[in-house]
Amino acid sequence: DQTSNNWTIRQPVDDTYPEGVVFTVPDVETPDANWRRLPAGNFRNFPDAENTRFYPDRDATPRTVFDPGFRGQPAKTTTHYPFVYDPNNPGSAGEVNGDPIPENITAYLDRWSRYAIEVIGFDGFRIDAQKHTFPFFWDGFFDAAIHDARIAPNGERVVPYTFGENTTSNFDILNTYIRLDGVNDFSGFAKRDSLDLSGSGTLRNIIGARGTGNISSFLGSHLDNENDGFNDGDLGVNHTHSHDNGTRDTRNDQDGPDFPFDDKIGFWAQAYIFMRPGPAIAYHNSRESLARFQGQGRFWPDEGLPTAIGLGQMYTVASPGTPVLFENDQRIPNAVRARAKFGRGDFIPLWQDGNVFVFDRRTSGSQSNALVGMNDSYNQGFDQRTVQTAFPQGTVLVEYSGSATDPVVDPNNDIFDTVTVGANGLVTIRIPRNVSINGDEHQQGYVIYAPQVPPVTTDVTNVAVTLGPESSTIPTFRRRLTPIDVITAPTFEISGITSRSIPENGDTLCLNCCDSAIFRFNEGYTDLNNNGVVDRDFIGMFGGYEDFLTQNVSLAGTTNTNGIYRQIIDAAALPEGYNYLSMIFFRARPSGTEPIYEEVRRVIYNDQRAPDVALDASRSCTNGAISLNMRFEDGTATEVHAFVGLEAGDPTPALNIFNEAIQTDRRSFRFTIQPDAMNPNGLPDGTYNLRIVVLEKPGNGYTGTHEIETTFTIGEDRGDLDNDGDFTVEDLYLFENFTGDVCDVDFDADQMITDFDRSAIKGKVRADEADDISG
Repeated sequence: DQTSNNWTIRQPVDDTYPEGVVFTVPDVETPDANWRRLPAGNFRNFPDAENTRFYPDRDATPRTVFDPGFRGQPAKTTTHYPFVYDPNNPGSAGEVNGDPIPENITAYLDRWSRYAIEVIGFDGFRIDAQKHTFPFFWDGFFDAAIHDARIAPNGERVVPYTFGENTTSNFDILNTYIRLDGVNDFSGFAKRDSLDLSGSGTLRNIIGARGTGNISSFLGSHLDNENDGFNDGDLGVNHTHSHDNGTRDTRNDQDGPDFPFDDKIGFWAQAYIFMRPGPAIAYHNSRESLARFQGQGRFWPDEGLPTAIGLGQMYTVASPGTPVLFENDQRIPNAVRARAKFGRGDFIPLWQDGNVFVFDRRTSGSQSNALVGMNDSYNQGFDQRTVQTAFPQGTVLVEYSGSATDPVVDPNNDIFDTVTVGANGLVTIRIPRNVSINGDEHQQGYVIYAPQVPPVTTDVTNVAVTLGPESSTIPTFRRRLTPIDVITAPTFEISGITSRSIPENGDTLCLNCCDSAIFRFNEGYTDLNNNGVVDRDFIGMFGGYEDFLTQNVSLAGTTNTNGIYRQIIDAAALPEGYNYLSMIFFRARPSGTEPIYEEVRRVIYNDQRAPDVALDASRSCTNGAISLNMRFEDGTATEVHAFVGLEAGDPTPALNIFNEAIQTDRRSFRFTIQPDAMNPNGLPDGTYNLRIVVLEKPGNGYTGTHEIETTFTIGEDRGDLDNDGDFTVEDLYLFENFTGDVCDVDFDADQMITDFDRSAIKGKVRADEADDISG
């Protein structure tokens, strides 16, 4: 309850402050005798010194945030101290330097929101059931807490994007839960949007009507219309299905979600969602990954879009009792790709009737970028429509959804693969109904036409091996579909060879061909062409991309056969492990119009060296077993084996399950050395040689193996009870009054404190004193 005013230290660090709460606002700048800490439970909320990592460091330099005030909330300035904990580098300096202070629940939520973004690395939030939180919390506290908290890939501070789930009216959502740049003169202080539940509900109703509804009735239902009456993308997160309203209702099915029928997905609606303005979501919800819920009495999220990423199962009307595995199903991925290439500019409806809706995307009303036709009819065949676009006469438009080239959708080749724009921008297209002329129900009642993107062939050189897509032995919900190029050489080259497009208006100089290209690895903003700068050092479209400089030959405006773009890459400039390459090839376009391009993505696995390992060794108090905790920061280790006592040059024994470490986290492995007949209390204290064999298996058919020689020490700090790094009389005093962990003083690991242990610590104290005297 954000209206409560119970102030307490909510993650206690020690027992300095008494348990309880105070009900007046404490002075959080200065520790006060009235401070209280959260009462300890039976298993939780005990004071823990490591809890300081969850708090900002109030001795560090803060930044201030000025909130101009919004919807009745007053303007105010908030001070934000930085967090110093680095979760990717445990044990780093400053890990435990945060300063606990008392908080009420609003301050607690503010801190955790910042922590999620600044420490864990969240990019933003999807807020569930937002109406159950008081609006003043969002307007008066949350926005200020996360304002400019996110660090963008280029290093700039930016406002995180958030959106809520709200089931009230569009009017109430706009006036209660949304705060966005440029909408109704909003302050621009926050980027807080909302799911478009009204629009999605209308779309699902039309999908469920199977052609008997009015396909264009969704236009007025979108949240996007509420502020200005236009579908211009300035409000609302577009979608069709969700965990509450899926393609199949499975919430009360204790045996797990069943597959949906293909006609409930509404592929024409997915094309609409991704080609219209505004943010868009395809709700996937891989059903197999939710098996952990089974038998636990919990409700299941509803089923989503099984083939959202190209592979999944569903029932078809033709085979209602047997789920069909759709492999390489590109219907939704193609719509996503079309959005990236062409989905920009104004939304202009061109035709609407009961079953057919046609619109284009247009650069400020001057030139079209894409033409989309949708059809919800379940009669056989297709519908033909002629619409007036803003494409220049003679432009060749290519069908990019895949409908025109699918033999099931278009067995008689009735749907045009390409169309040429006529006078005054007139274009005639044929839009398939959801049943083919032969009577096959295919659910693909849509087309997406757009100008030709540059035909291109890409290559990567110095590839040690290319790992093909994973086989059908891997479950569908975790199967990798994309090939991986493995690089072990110090340099490699990426390239794109562009070829000529279909001539337009008798053009012989290829004026519509590729005129430039750029590339980026991962999030970009790295100088990979060695010209001393990041060529596109800005946030936004194409931010972080680099020019091809090794060779850069444009095809546009020439009679050449090909354009050539090449770049030599220093592998050491890329992280170890997976790297994601994007290459973009632009179609020549008049100035002032939106870019149109082909994008090719490839996955590069960079394997230049053995992983760096951080090793921590500890002994169990229970039985003397030694745990070797290994952390590989680059995240490339997939299998680890450990061998104790091998000297340099000794052969490595066969790898098997007895010397294999257990993976405990993405980067962490643990190998346990159990007591045996020779060492019933575990290995004696001392220093031991350790050989770690690290396997990197990024996919089937390839294993990168690295051997790492190191040492570990057990027991060297046993008896240093004040943790000052020396053995002194203070440690001996603490031993005589010992009340702590028996492991700290049990020198012979017999789980008892005896005269042997007393003699051992005296010996350490004398040895240190002798060193001091001789020194």
